[in-house]
Amino acid sequence: MNVNIYADEMLFINFIINMAVIFISEKILSKKIRIYRIITASVVISLISFIAVISPLRVYINFLSITAVNMIAAIFLFSPVRIRDFVKYTAVIKISSVFINETYLVIKQYSENGYFTYFLIFSAVLAYIAVIVFKHITKESACYYNVNIICNDKSVSTIGFVDTGNSLVEPISKKPVIIAEFNAIKELLPEALAYIYDKEGSLSEIIEAISDDNFRRCIRIIPFKSIGNENGILIGFVADRADIGSNCIKKPVVAIYRCPLSKGGGYNTLLSPRHLGGV
Repeated sequence: MNVNIYADEMLFINFIINMAVIFISEKILSKKIRIYRIITASVVISLISFIAVISPLRVYINFLSITAVNMIAAIFLFSPVRIRDFVKYTAVIKISSVFINETYLVIKQYSENGYFTYFLIFSAVLAYIAVIVFKHITKESACYYNVNIICNDKSVSTIGFVDTGNSLVEPISKKPVIIAEFNAIKELLPEALAYIYDKEGSLSEIIEAISDDNFRRCIRIIPFKSIGNENGILIGFVADRADIGSNCIKKPVVAIYRCPLSKGGGYNTLLSPRHLGGV
């Protein structure tokens, strides 16, 4: 059965599908793209695809044009600064395109012929919804990371939770702060400091308990605000390193928190979203 598709219809379909591909890629990568960039990229890609199809050399340039379009779209939409980011963004755009195409083929198998445009657009919408549902299901598990904190040749392993509301920074360096339960990191602390802290000593007593000059230089006073506590203070220290998933954070600031951070004990450190970028 032959299907006739006119130029205006083809451009419109390509525009809608390209919009869907970009929205799906945006959702997968958890990136926010300005709408004018999405529209511009969709229009340009539609025109390039149309020219590639009507060209007498389409057999030879079709694959190259698709690959080039994916690469250009990745640069224009996501502005990668590293080669691996560029490869990742290009791959996600390609995967999103294939996802829509495969969704269309599955729907077409169980549907009547003659509704090409509707099937394709419906496939794009369905693929986008599927990605949203998948992201929602996996969102909670993606918020947890294994966190290894190293200080003075000592190491502790903790479970970190990425709190999007955690904007706590060390006031001098402006580094994001890892908030850790005392019991989870007490092995990293000098014995005298751990003892006083465990007994809920005052700030002055805690400072006086630090006899190690090297560790004393690492101590940080971190002010914070929370519900019911407008002028709180956390004692923190600069560790040697923190491994968060695949990210290695050098000289992270770790704040010591006396109370449990999780009611169910699911995690014992709080992370900032900035930690996932290796900051």
